[in-house]
Amino acid sequence: MAAAPHAGWLTSRPPRALRWALRLPSTHYRLQLGWLLGHRFLLLTHRGRRTGRAHQTVLEFVCHKRRTDEYIVAAGWGGRVGRYRNLLANPALAIRIGRRHFTPVQRFLTTAEVQAILRGY
Repeated sequence: MAAAPHAGWLTSRPPRALRWALRLPSTHYRLQLGWLLGHRFLLLTHRGRRTGRAHQTVLEFVCHKRRTDEYIVAAGWGGRVGRYRNLLANPALAIRIGRRHFTPVQRFLTTAEVQAILRGY
């Protein structure tokens, strides 16, 4: 059985063209056009675990619990992703969704919560 071409990038760094495409939402936020992305993406500001510098990244959220105003995001490439490790070391600094800005109260989900949310996704 042959493996699909480029299947290995799912566990390593994605190809250059995909990385470029994934940066487009960040450009929207930098140009104050984040509202064009609708209410499916958020801009996360977090602190680097080694450098202490602030970093920003746009993430698609998996779910928004309106009752508790929780936004759930997933680490697409697993726990090895730098921003995930940064959030383990330091809480998120800010969230922007469209024109809304706030300082989040961060928590990590239990395995049962993750399974329930992904079933609904």
